[in-house]
Amino acid sequence: MCLFSTGEFASDLQTEGLSVLQADKQPGLDFAAMFRLRAAAHAGRHAVLHTHNPVANYYACMAMPLSWNRLPIVNTRHNMGAPDPTDRREQLFAWSMLRTAKVAMVSPQVSRKFVDARIVPQAKAAVVMNGIPTGRYLEANAENRAAARRTLGLANDGLVIGTVGRLVGVKNHALLLAAAAPLCRADPKLHIVLIGDGNLRQALMQQAAALGIAGQVVLTGERADVAQVLAAFDVFAMPSISEGHSIALLEAACAGVPVVATAVGGNPEIVTDELTGLLVPSRDVDALRTALHALLVDAVRRRTMGTALRDWALATVSLATMTSHYEELYRSVVHEGRST
Repeated sequence: MCLFSTGEFASDLQTEGLSVLQADKQPGLDFAAMFRLRAAAHAGRHAVLHTHNPVANYYACMAMPLSWNRLPIVNTRHNMGAPDPTDRREQLFAWSMLRTAKVAMVSPQVSRKFVDARIVPQAKAAVVMNGIPTGRYLEANAENRAAARRTLGLANDGLVIGTVGRLVGVKNHALLLAAAAPLCRADPKLHIVLIGDGNLRQALMQQAAALGIAGQVVLTGERADVAQVLAAFDVFAMPSISEGHSIALLEAACAGVPVVATAVGGNPEIVTDELTGLLVPSRDVDALRTALHALLVDAVRRRTMGTALRDWALATVSLATMTSHYEELYRSVVHEGRST
């Protein structure tokens, strides 16, 4: 069930035979959405209600608060949450812990943040790292790189810094453009590729023009072929201010693209500094520029780091591993529910 409306994955799920519903939640407290959620939960022979992030969880808890309904609720937190602990959503999420059986956080860093803030009780905290279909991603070798660059309309004889993510403030693409601008001016064949869309698209285009690098910055919008076009990148940049356990970084890892990322959230749990990529402080334009330049000028280092990162990803973040951990978590909360 989609709390608001069905999104881009609905058709894929329906093709696989899953029923996809929507609660049509309206702004503010929406009792009608709660009743739709409650009706859907009671309509089938469900064993677990799994919610994602705070709003869905406290809506589920408000929809089914009564003790006679023993359907266990498992929540996943995909990010570090609001920076302000008094944020209304975080306070409601903390309240919802009374009715939540377990919270699966996508990295140890995320878990520590919510447990230390006393939002999630230690006894209800679990870590289940994100998994992705690792075999879907083309390795960034010479052949795949050339094909991916043709797809993006890029020449094959220059270097490419790329990133994938929503064009929103927390992703801090503006820092990437500022850091890369002197590198672009020094190398007319260097390109910056931003895959994704968001409310800062126009502002980023204007920034690129003001920096004099508009012709070297490519904004592709949303793409369905990320698994193939990642191979076009020589370096993957992640300049975010905050991250949970970034799917985009995991995708870059599967493609074997070395990473320069800010040392925030779960990024250091994906990127090992100096081994599979380089980590820099958040909001530090000089450090980001220095790290990007260090990899751009050293093809051997890029190849060594990319190979090590891909090897780590294939062994650690497969869908099979994640699925096994969630199945174990589901079984534990169902068993606990039956024993109480």
